[in-house]
Amino acid sequence: MAEGLCAKRFSLPIGLLLLALLMLATPQPGHANIVSAVRCATQTYPCVGVLDSGIRNDGINVLGPNQFDIRNFFFQDAFVTFSGTMMATDVGGQWVYLWGSGTATDRLGGALVLDVAFTESYVTVPGIWTFNDMIQGGCGGGWAAGTGAIAQGVVNATGLSVLPGNCTAFNPFVSIGTPVTGTLGLFTTLTGAAQFVFTAGSAAGSTVTLPWGDDFPDPAITFNDLNNPINLIDPSNDSGLGLNQATPEPATLVLMGGALIALGLTRRRKRAA
Repeated sequence: MAEGLCAKRFSLPIGLLLLALLMLATPQPGHANIVSAVRCATQTYPCVGVLDSGIRNDGINVLGPNQFDIRNFFFQDAFVTFSGTMMATDVGGQWVYLWGSGTATDRLGGALVLDVAFTESYVTVPGIWTFNDMIQGGCGGGWAAGTGAIAQGVVNATGLSVLPGNCTAFNPFVSIGTPVTGTLGLFTTLTGAAQFVFTAGSAAGSTVTLPWGDDFPDPAITFNDLNNPINLIDPSNDSGLGLNQATPEPATLVLMGGALIALGLTRRRKRAA
């Protein structure tokens, strides 16, 4: 499993070269602060037979140490609305968090499937890291049996636990994953994927609401909150942590370059010592 999260370490010269390339290249949407929503034809993840989709990207392509990015979003078509907030946080380049919360509303009633994903990339300190994911939520407004959600955290394309939330079994519900450990490099990309499922018989206006996300948490930051079982940083608890809000590109690239240089110099000092 340790190889599953693997990303190669970069020396200082390679880090500087990478910075130069990034300054010249167009940022790739797959490694940015992205919220995507896709209305699906079947309950298969990822969607089979996409019916409608949307993407939101605010230009924070790489989150630097001691930064956070927070944004609200809204999607709507004739069948479904989805609105909420996501927050990505990088604490010292050592601990990273991806949290999202949102409500899907079945506008017309009946069976409906909606896939949603949050994605952010981070500057990180290379090393052995352990990640986990969680889902929490509930159903309202005339939902039918079997309505609920499924979520999964993803780290550098390696999936964490698949977490179900079925309102027939528990409403509200909470599910926590099994920690996964791997070796990471200077960049880490987290994704929080979720599928909202309304079954046949759901009334118009029925809802599924979640927070969900994944993280490698700082053990010194504990919120002792039963509603936040893996200590995700979210908009309600980020004050007092000394974090700065990220700004859109190209400022993020400059900050990222500074982080790369700092990491390279730190490793040189360690070798010299």
